[in-house]
Amino acid sequence: MVIVVAMVRLFIGTLIGLGAGWSNGRVGRILDGLISAALSVPIFIVALAAIAMLGAEIGLLAFIIGLSINGWGETARFVREQTKLIKGQLYIESAHALGASSTQMLTRHVLRQIMPMVWMLFAFEISGTLMVTAGLGFLGYFIGGDIWIEVADFVSRRTSGSPELGQMLATSWANLLQPWPLVLTGSVIFITVLGFNLLGDGLRQRLNPEYINRNSSFALFSSRFSFWFEQSVSYPVSGWFKVNRLRPVLVITAVVALMGSIYLYQIKVASRFNSSRATLTVPGGQISASERIDPFGTLFMNSTGPIDPTELWIINHPAGFSGSPVISTDGTIYSAGLDSILIALNPDGTPRWKTSLPEIPLGPLALGPQGIIYVTDTKGGLSSFSQDGNLLWTYTTQVFGKPNHGPIVASNGTIYYLLEDFRGDSLFALLPNGQLLWSAQPGTRSADTGLRLSPDGQQIFIKNVVINTTDGSLVDLTLPTQEDPLLANKAQLFVGADGKTYLLAGHIVMQWTQTSQGFNLVQSAKWNYRAAGISQTSGYPVDAGATPKGDIWLFYSGFYGGTAVYWLDPTGKILGNFSPPYNENTRLITVDGVDIAYICGSANNSDQGPITTCEAYRQNGSEPIWTYAFPEGTNGVTGGAMAQGRLYVMTPDGNLTALGELRNFTPDPTSAP
Repeated sequence: MVIVVAMVRLFIGTLIGLGAGWSNGRVGRILDGLISAALSVPIFIVALAAIAMLGAEIGLLAFIIGLSINGWGETARFVREQTKLIKGQLYIESAHALGASSTQMLTRHVLRQIMPMVWMLFAFEISGTLMVTAGLGFLGYFIGGDIWIEVADFVSRRTSGSPELGQMLATSWANLLQPWPLVLTGSVIFITVLGFNLLGDGLRQRLNPEYINRNSSFALFSSRFSFWFEQSVSYPVSGWFKVNRLRPVLVITAVVALMGSIYLYQIKVASRFNSSRATLTVPGGQISASERIDPFGTLFMNSTGPIDPTELWIINHPAGFSGSPVISTDGTIYSAGLDSILIALNPDGTPRWKTSLPEIPLGPLALGPQGIIYVTDTKGGLSSFSQDGNLLWTYTTQVFGKPNHGPIVASNGTIYYLLEDFRGDSLFALLPNGQLLWSAQPGTRSADTGLRLSPDGQQIFIKNVVINTTDGSLVDLTLPTQEDPLLANKAQLFVGADGKTYLLAGHIVMQWTQTSQGFNLVQSAKWNYRAAGISQTSGYPVDAGATPKGDIWLFYSGFYGGTAVYWLDPTGKILGNFSPPYNENTRLITVDGVDIAYICGSANNSDQGPITTCEAYRQNGSEPIWTYAFPEGTNGVTGGAMAQGRLYVMTPDGNLTALGELRNFTPDPTSAP
């Protein structure tokens, strides 16, 4: 960073200094005034103002701009005085008499004479920038922004998001009884600045024409190269430009076009191969294959939902539905009625087929890569149906438990589902033909969470437990929350849409990888949640996720604390938040490809009773994009799913409502829902 800032300062100062020292007219007076203004304003004040305005959180760019706006005044003053001195020399008058232009005299004579001083100033600029950067860090303006670290109950400390000397100096100053960190950090800054100052002085002496050994091999090579360059490149090119005045414009245009093409190509390649932008896909290309969209549990849809929706159709099933529907590649909606009926609907709401289930369904459905439908039941069994509604097989078990969150299906067709019970949960893995692959007891009790498949498909996450998918064995993974009994019980492992694994530990989200030593922390999105108005009584987040860009969302939903969604960047900076007017049992249906969250829930109204609505919120918006109110008397939602431009919501009264854009809806006129 300091090298870039020093180069920018050096370029601006040299350019303005040459102009001020060479010109005697109005331009020279204006440039002299500009130099005087730059010298009169302290560098620190300008840097503080610029960084505060741009925001330190954007990283190096804010510091580069803030430190480059001012600071070039000293360089410009030195260059101006040296240029005025050289301008009165006899060889300048001789060059002018021979017809040399001002540009030729500046580049061939003046600039060559002041270059030793310029290199000296470059080293001094680096040392000066280091000092200013350390001072900014000492005052709390950290490169990359700041984060809040909770060091004790109700005590948080503000520190840098990345290590730097200014932050180390500021934190060392907090404890004067142990001064060695302060002395060591200050010594590093002192030695670094002194080293660059000595380097600048050495460059000035080494590059001074009076001290250069003209018989050295380097000097001879430099002289021959300069002669060859002028004879073979410089003179022919300048002559070619003089023939046609339009040629320089054409050359510059071609160079700009070439550089722009290279830049766009790099962006295209980076977006194509950058793993942080790669979205985990649903096996088989299904639109929504489980309760949490995909077997990884990302709750992310790589499409956009309705922007200005209206009620397209309503299907009423008096017995009610068992859980969230699933949507196949062609848009077919599958749902299970509590009267043991499996229903397939066309996108326009017309029924495609109905078939009987062997048992009363419980929990959401699931779709396999080949479009096979899987339904769990109240007795802990699992049934498989073809896309035409034909029963393929049924797996039964004598194990106690309820499949409250339904199954998930891996890309190889293996089906996993969890039976939750207070006496101990049971996890089952079935082959695509219905045979039991293995069963395991993960050690959880009434986990009350959906299964999440790891990005490589080798493991399954159940709350804070990891299971091998090959044999059902437990993975020994020592989490950092195990030392805190409260956090250990609330911790959740989840997978982001960026293909990375995360740990939700209280209010903090940690990105991690698994190594031979176990849990390896990559980055922690620590944030000052108390300053954001979240207290201990609000409870911990009930869900969390990450988008393909790495942005993190935290979903809070509690009877006392209400509902809220907070968006964080990977370092913990708050990108946005909103608070829908819902109580507990609110559902976050999905987050779409443009970072819009779709939430449905109920709010109590003293006059009308509970009011159930669905709303859509942007990442950085506190007000909903749209709100849809269900009929009076509707009390909450039991499930939901999303497709391109569509939102399907189930309510306890047995209604399945489709919300979408009228312009994209073409129902079949020959049939009615």
